[in-house]
Amino acid sequence: MANITVGDLTPRNQYTATSGQTVFAYGFPIFADSDLKVYIGSTLKTLTTDYTVSGAASSSGGSVTLNSGATTGDIVTIYRDVPVSRTSDYQTGGDLLAETLNDDLDKLTMMVQQQEDRIDTSTLRFSQFTDGAPSEITQSATTRAGKALIFDGSGNPTISTDAYSDQLSSVTTQATTATQKANDASASAVAAAASAASAASVYDNFDDRYLGSKSTTPTTDNDGNALVSGAMYWDEASDKLRIYTTNGWINSSSATIGTLKKFNYTATSSQTAFSGVDEGGVDTLALTAGIEIVTLNGVVLEGGTDYTATSTSITLTSGADANDELNVFAFANFEVANHYTKTEADARYATGSEHSTLTASVSGNTTSISTINNTLQSHDTKVNTLLAAWPVGSVYISMTQSTSPASLFGGTWSVIGQGEVLIGAGTNTDASSNSKTFTVGTTDTEGEYKHELTKAEMPSHYHHTVRANATVGFGSDTPGSVSGEANRELSESSAEGSEPVSRSSNAGDGDSHNNLMPFLTAYFWRRTA
Repeated sequence: MANITVGDLTPRNQYTATSGQTVFAYGFPIFADSDLKVYIGSTLKTLTTDYTVSGAASSSGGSVTLNSGATTGDIVTIYRDVPVSRTSDYQTGGDLLAETLNDDLDKLTMMVQQQEDRIDTSTLRFSQFTDGAPSEITQSATTRAGKALIFDGSGNPTISTDAYSDQLSSVTTQATTATQKANDASASAVAAAASAASAASVYDNFDDRYLGSKSTTPTTDNDGNALVSGAMYWDEASDKLRIYTTNGWINSSSATIGTLKKFNYTATSSQTAFSGVDEGGVDTLALTAGIEIVTLNGVVLEGGTDYTATSTSITLTSGADANDELNVFAFANFEVANHYTKTEADARYATGSEHSTLTASVSGNTTSISTINNTLQSHDTKVNTLLAAWPVGSVYISMTQSTSPASLFGGTWSVIGQGEVLIGAGTNTDASSNSKTFTVGTTDTEGEYKHELTKAEMPSHYHHTVRANATVGFGSDTPGSVSGEANRELSESSAEGSEPVSRSSNAGDGDSHNNLMPFLTAYFWRRTA
């Protein structure tokens, strides 16, 4: 067989494969290709079908080549597994060949190395330096059945008294509890992280709105982002609080911390001028001349008569006595922010059209909302009172209101009486004893703008005509005569039934006449609901 050297080594190699890797080296000698076992993960592969081997009978080993490339992360394990058997047999008086003897010794060495590797990697062992002498496990198979291998109080291996299944259940329960605790801890960590993030967000929101003290007017927030409405900063130059709006920066309604400051001085003999740091040693006299109050020993002094004032000093007309107490009460300016004038407010809110905007602008201020609600309720009460004066069925007349009065009083209204005259309801008898009843809500169609008289509607009258055998006399008051030029009457004196010899001619064009009375036009609205 082969002449190889078996060194002191571990007959095992293991690799973590890369994508598509096929070649894996082994660093120990073998006699034949079949002396190797190849695993991918926990799956044993088959020689020739899954892989080939090179390097058999070489002292330095060789390589395994997979027929198909491995997947990234595959664990490839190669180890030697020389069959534990003897194939040689030395005969009495026979040849003792060195090659045969070397091969047998090499195989024995390989078998010992295999067992050593198994012991090192697959058994629970005690170090040769451990204290105590581990005892043997002497319990029978029946006693050991269903039990667990444990270490007793002396550190020796033995068998548990309770069943393995009980221990497993206990361990499983503990593992479940531990898992739950871990989940709870994880949830707490997540909640803590969320709280931290929320706190950071709240701080960032605050930091975006209150920018702190600035020597110059800021154009971005503290993070370098665009300014938001409502952002504030303290203006060091003007010593005022400023607020950012859609129209830019404005001073707050009261930009000074206090509107009154007191300065106290103790006079020296004949001292007239008072300025600088006061008796307290901290505040330096500063005031707006003309709106201060100055007292000397509690007596209020008259400005311009008893003293003169500048923005940094008070000068008495007459010198004070030693130890006189001079107090200066300085009022700071009070600056009002942007606001509506009375005229602007009346124009904006008088009609109530801005109520919704007004409510929204004070959202969160319960006192202001309550006040506004009371005002609106009062307004509604007034509207309801006006509407009560116009119950359903009432008629509203206006010379200018062409649209529904609902915009004034509420309710539902319909237009009526277009081109018609309103007449009082009831029954009436005229001077000629003619009686007629008028019912509320009905429309009388008898009226006409123009009317043509019928025969029945004409006054009773007659016309004189000249008949045959008629005689006409003049200067007589009897029929058939004419009395005077001022009154001529043509009458008949002939027999009844005689035919006329002439007729009077027709007069008039038969036109209808206008029945409209003088009128004044207005809008009529009737409330229906």
